[in-house]
Amino acid sequence: MKLSSVTMQVRVPDAAEAAGWYERLLERPADIVPSDDIAEWQLVPDCWLQVVRARPKPTAARLRFGIADIRGEIERLAADLGVAAADIQSF
Repeated sequence: MKLSSVTMQVRVPDAAEAAGWYERLLERPADIVPSDDIAEWQLVPDCWLQVVRARPKPTAARLRFGIADIRGEIERLAADLGVAAADIQSF
């Protein structure tokens, strides 16, 4: 797998409050605020922290990997590992 980016998601009950906390932690405002419920910071090139309003799940974590050839990677994962992928989404 050749990764081109990584996004780590933190689920919080109050996005505005959490965004303020992360602004203080990171000493800068979010790089992208696509909606009132989401704020994103680029931590290092192609590595993002996403704070999203959603019910926190203490045992759950979500990572999104950006891959140049997503269709080829989906085929490889299905063939090699038996992993089924969700629909491809473009942003």
